Amino acid sequence: MDTHAGDVLTRLDRGNISSATLVGHSYGGMVIAAAAERAGGRVARLVHLDAYVPRNGE
Repeated sequence: MDTHAGDVLTRLDRGNISSATLVGHSYGGMVIAAAAERAGGRVARLVHLDAYVPRNGE
């Protein structure tokens, strides 16, 4: 999952994106949550579609 979250952050960096909405389906819910934690405020909102939503600390 760390690799996938890192891939999302790389896309934000390369696109010079400062405010993003991330959408995750199924396993992608975990990926976008991990990416948002590491994004340093660049994620404005998360959208989970039939996805696992981690609790704080998971």
